[in-house]
Amino acid sequence: MSVTHTAVLPISEATVEHLAGLLEIERRRRGTGEKCSEQQKTEQGSQQHTSGR
Repeated sequence: MSVTHTAVLPISEATVEHLAGLLEIERRRRGTGEKCSEQQKTEQGSQQHTSGR
């Protein structure tokens, strides 16, 4: 048997922004996430372009 509970933590917007920033840094470090995927595609495209010269 499992019981699911929902909780709301009383934290400030500044804390949320700080944690979101830390998550973004970690995603970039790992190479995951939407922004990282777009950046990697751009970098791969420029590498292919320069290697063809």
